[in-house]
Amino acid sequence: MNAFALKPPPRSRTESAEALSVTSQQNARCDVTVAICTRDRAKMLEAMLERLVTLRVPAGGIWEVLVVDNGSIDTTKEVVRAFDERLPIRYVLECGNGLGAARNAALRGARGRVVAFTDDDCFVHSEWLATLLAEFANDSSLAGIGGRVELFDSRDYPITIRTQREREEFSVQRMFSLIGGNMAFSRWAIDRVGAFDQQFGAGTRLRSAEDIDYLYRCLLQKLKVVYVPEVIVCHNHGRRTISQVQSLLQAYDTGRGALYAKYVLRGDREMLRQAYWYARSTILPNLIRFWQSERLANAARMLKHTFWGAVLYAVAPSGANTPLPRDLPSPDFAHSARHRWASAQTRAPQ
Repeated sequence: MNAFALKPPPRSRTESAEALSVTSQQNARCDVTVAICTRDRAKMLEAMLERLVTLRVPAGGIWEVLVVDNGSIDTTKEVVRAFDERLPIRYVLECGNGLGAARNAALRGARGRVVAFTDDDCFVHSEWLATLLAEFANDSSLAGIGGRVELFDSRDYPITIRTQREREEFSVQRMFSLIGGNMAFSRWAIDRVGAFDQQFGAGTRLRSAEDIDYLYRCLLQKLKVVYVPEVIVCHNHGRRTISQVQSLLQAYDTGRGALYAKYVLRGDREMLRQAYWYARSTILPNLIRFWQSERLANAARMLKHTFWGAVLYAVAPSGANTPLPRDLPSPDFAHSARHRWASAQTRAPQ
């Protein structure tokens, strides 16, 4: 018997097969699918795939790499094909707009009992795959994992990283600390939670938070998702100017606001509480230091983009906010961008 065979918890009678599911025969052939969603970043993707070649694969472990091309017009397909002899790799073209659509294409095409997401600007540690497999094999109740993200190049701003060394289980209060470039979910959990919400994510007007939304839906279903610091990638994002950082932070704030709106508009009191505490913790400390006008202006910008994200979600065209399958179970810059990210580390990447 495969040492890395993963046994899901018993399914309830009310759970039906989803379009995202793959056949049990497919699952039996593959322990983990490494999914990479990309668009027009062929050179970065090539460097990332070179790192995958160096991964240590445990004896008996069966894996695959699935590259989802979200409508590239560069040489992305040719880059993937160049690795045919070096990696167990497949290419999927997904022309639906946005990272949420690309992630769903990965879920549909994945053959693995675990689907592990990383990004085209991330370099995985040589033990990344082995550690993931061991975590899921050792705990059949484990629905998902979020891993550690270190900065690859010290010249880049320390954003979209999480360097915490202590293991912890994700909670609603800490859900924004998930980094979408280093996360994985069991197939049984994917079947239970459903698809990513395609309104969210890079490439959409809501700009981010498809990963945080997915984590929150896991938490609503009382599923176990754990931060594991031994699951490591290094982020080679290349952002070195204030304008690049501000644009990214605005995207995160917009997605955060839209996420709050999605659930608050459905009467979710827990998400309303999170929105309240976010607004309070953002503005009050800066009001106290009102003479530091830069801090106050940065806080105001954060709230403005968060509010704008909520508005964008609320005024979406009719039908756009319809929940996806099993989408919604009933719920019972500070001084500088560097300081803001180094101290908080509560954002999701892209």
